[in-house]
Amino acid sequence: MFGTITFDGIGGSGLSSSAFTEAFNGNAGNIQIETGSLFLTNGGTISSSLIEGKGNAGNITINAGDTVKIDGVVKGGTSGLDKIAISNLSSSLVSGEGKGGDIEITTGSLSVTNGAFISGATNGQGNGGNITINARDTVTLDGGENGLFASVGTSAANNSVGNAGDIRINARELFLKNGGGLTAFSSGQGNGGNIFIDTRNAVIIDGISGKKATGVSSSLFAGGVGKGGDIQIKTNSLTLSNGGLLAASSLGKGNAGDIIINAGDAIGIDGVGSNGSSSGVFTTLEGEAEGRGGNINLTTGSLFLTNGGIVNASTFSRGNGGNITIDARDRILIADVGTTGSSSGIFSTVNATAVGNGGNINLTTDSLFLNNGGISSSSFGQGKAGDININSASTRLENKGIIAARTNSGDGGNINLTVNDLLLLRRGSGITTSAGTAQSGGDGGNIDINSRFIIAIPKENSDIAADAFTGIGGNVKINSQGIFGIESRKKPTEKSDITASSELGVAGVISINAPDTRDFQNSFTELPPVIDTNALIANSCISRGTKRQENSFTITGSGALTTNRPGVSVSTYTTGEVRGVETTSRLWKKGDPIIEPTGLYRLNNGQLLLSRECSN
Repeated sequence: MFGTITFDGIGGSGLSSSAFTEAFNGNAGNIQIETGSLFLTNGGTISSSLIEGKGNAGNITINAGDTVKIDGVVKGGTSGLDKIAISNLSSSLVSGEGKGGDIEITTGSLSVTNGAFISGATNGQGNGGNITINARDTVTLDGGENGLFASVGTSAANNSVGNAGDIRINARELFLKNGGGLTAFSSGQGNGGNIFIDTRNAVIIDGISGKKATGVSSSLFAGGVGKGGDIQIKTNSLTLSNGGLLAASSLGKGNAGDIIINAGDAIGIDGVGSNGSSSGVFTTLEGEAEGRGGNINLTTGSLFLTNGGIVNASTFSRGNGGNITIDARDRILIADVGTTGSSSGIFSTVNATAVGNGGNINLTTDSLFLNNGGISSSSFGQGKAGDININSASTRLENKGIIAARTNSGDGGNINLTVNDLLLLRRGSGITTSAGTAQSGGDGGNIDINSRFIIAIPKENSDIAADAFTGIGGNVKINSQGIFGIESRKKPTEKSDITASSELGVAGVISINAPDTRDFQNSFTELPPVIDTNALIANSCISRGTKRQENSFTITGSGALTTNRPGVSVSTYTTGEVRGVETTSRLWKKGDPIIEPTGLYRLNNGQLLLSRECSN
């Protein structure tokens, strides 16, 4: 294939096929283009439609070996009236009975810029057409100053009966910025369209300075009866920044769609947009919606939520919020540097106007690190907070990092935390399932923690709490090989506490299955500069005695022979080369290897010490 085809709206150019009049029964014609490059500019159009009658809108098929570019909005005047011409490629069922035509583009690269769009729609009695884009290289959707979407979308309008079409994109990389969007929605009697994205390298959604939201969205609008479409993404890495979003919502009578992402390497969600909205992944029930909020499923190597980036499943109306399930092979990092005023985190929320329960949050990862961020399941309306289930090798909460399942009036959700190695709480961090306020009741949720070690600093006020106000405090159950720096107490204090209290009701039960570490905690201070050499040898490993030889140091003389062997004379002169013995016990310095302790040992003076067993 070779050559270039250009439709420039300045000259009124375009290509269309349509079926028109009530009496017409038949299909609109198909449009098929083969070229090297295709340009639609300054309001240039390619369209196929069924305006009235019974039949299908025509299909549009484009095969451009090099590139397809759809660009521009032109504002001019006709008979004294403003007129906006938007470059577009569209197929529609306007008011007839039939099916909207499909649009399929196969090319090297596709760019839709400055307010231009590709659409498949139905306003009649039938389904909207599908949009399929196969790009060898990149697909770019970039908005413009006019604030209109640079979009690829499918729709089913208010008076239609039928489903919106699906969107499928296969490419090496997908870029959305400055208000560029992929949209599928329904406001009639039918389901919103699904969106499928498959890229070999990356999906990058960057809001930058766009006035409109930048991202991928699927919605069942107000008045719609059906289901919001799903969003499915398969890629190596996904980046959402500066307000970039993925959103599935329902404002009608039906469930919101699900969001399913499989990113082999990483998912990064960072920052807020110029309009103050957070970058994130969202499923919501809103307005007069009746149904269920969409589920969010993320599978990746690493998940980074920073500077206001969030994952949120919420309900504002009648229905339960969706569940959030995240499987991050290597790590989940949730951190804020405090510059955006927004909080990064993973949230399941029942808002004040909602009647329903919050969805559950399920996390599986090797390393979970919260630094001034949160994982929260909350209910501010009429319903129970969802449960939080976390399975990790290590979990660290720093600088008021929080894992919380809280309600205003209903029961607090439960927290189940399994940590194979270390659970560390620092600087005001917490794990809490509180319930109720002074105006309303509710029982605290339960907390179940299984962790090899649990460590906090007593004076830093990091808490594990299942408290209530007028209801019953939740139960706290902990299984651990060692708990340090945090203690069970009847009520919260300014120290690091484990509590299951109720301000005006009955306290819950705290059950701790762990060795008594109080002696260790009392000795958990700076070690003296000299340690008993009868108990330790060099390099901070513990010398373990045996029945045949107890621990000791022996002073040797010449030739490394002991000087106190009874009946044996030892020459005071050396019998060989004298070699100095390097001092091995010195203060650790930056750059030295860090050798982790393997156990807890008691010295001769009764002091307990974390150290390691000698290899020989």
